[in-house]
Amino acid sequence: MSTLAGARVAGSFVRFQMTPGACAGPAAVLGSRALRPARATPDPEPPIVDFIPLQVDRELRPRRRRRGPVALLVAAAAVLALLAARPEDLRRRLAALLPSPTPTATGTPSASLARATAQAAAARGRVGAAADAWATALARDPRLVEGHVARAVHLSLRRDHAAAVAAGEAAVRLAPDDPEAQAALALALDWAGRHEEAAERALEALEIDAGSVRALATLAEAYAALGRWDPALDAARQAVAADPRSAEAERALGMAHEVRGEWDAALEAYARAAERAPHAGLYPIDIGRVHRLRGDGVAAQAAFQIAATIDPDDPVAQDGLGLVAYDAADLDAAAARFEQAIALQPGFAAAHGHLGWTAYARKAWEPAAGHFQRAIELGATATEFYYELGLSLAYLGRCAEARRWLEEALARDPASVPAREGLALCPE
Repeated sequence: MSTLAGARVAGSFVRFQMTPGACAGPAAVLGSRALRPARATPDPEPPIVDFIPLQVDRELRPRRRRRGPVALLVAAAAVLALLAARPEDLRRRLAALLPSPTPTATGTPSASLARATAQAAAARGRVGAAADAWATALARDPRLVEGHVARAVHLSLRRDHAAAVAAGEAAVRLAPDDPEAQAALALALDWAGRHEEAAERALEALEIDAGSVRALATLAEAYAALGRWDPALDAARQAVAADPRSAEAERALGMAHEVRGEWDAALEAYARAAERAPHAGLYPIDIGRVHRLRGDGVAAQAAFQIAATIDPDDPVAQDGLGLVAYDAADLDAAAARFEQAIALQPGFAAAHGHLGWTAYARKAWEPAAGHFQRAIELGATATEFYYELGLSLAYLGRCAEARRWLEEALARDPASVPAREGLALCPE
């Protein structure tokens, strides 16, 4: 099994079980462009003057006389004459006074305010605040497709995978032909570890819009997670070609290089992504991860600290700082960071597993087993968490329980030496 001297890479922190020199992650947030509306041309017809009635004392105002049938007929004839003279203008003005037979669905004023708050929070890199503000907007107007799309992305970044997938599904239900809705669901599935489903959903989005950058980027990262390295690189390059200024596309390209162990190319792509979106903490996290994999703890810590400064409530940034401390054998500092990450996002599976590492290193087998089991219950797929849970139970003398997890680890990775050693400790 691994020691503190080497950088450990298991767990959903890197999102999928890596082959040597491989690491992957999900896609990030792609901003939308807004078009400036064209100015309306002035009305060619002469303006109609608005007459303001004088404020007359009721005592002095003469009593209004009732109009008889003849007067009403004369008024109606006058209206018909006006309609004949300028029918289009008057019809347009009369129509403006009537309710539309097919009203357009628009957000309520309160939903619009929450929407603006969410967009402002996202622009500052405060992902959690943005997700919460979108939740407020959607509570007031559940029809806002862009709100469900944004929440799918923000909640994925927060590692709240079940809620992120639910938001993506809601977006697709409301707008099944919207490529951004399909791509958001693909991203949420990919971050949740459901890479095959993510790839299929991204391909559906691309059938609607072959130039969807998010769909191409998510497809690249899903392929990377599945070990399809050449298709991953092709999809990432297509994403960059579709929008050379997209941070999301550059990140996908960095991921495609990272899984190949091409560290320099990966760092260059991540650096370009960080330049394009300087207020997003995701890209410094990517940079920190690669530096850590290369064994450069100082550079890794600096990058993770940048992400934590951008968004102090980002659990992944705190988890990254914990991993750097763990590599340096500072178990107390590492445990504090992992606990902070869990406090920020209780469902962050990898952080529970990483906290288990600190207990395991201290030979505190009971708490270690509890942390590893919690990580697995939350969806962690790292083989290391499985065999370390088995080993912790074996050291506690609970071999019947230990064998289950050691056998599962061996099924996931037949070459796992620690799993075989654990089974040797607990023969049938």
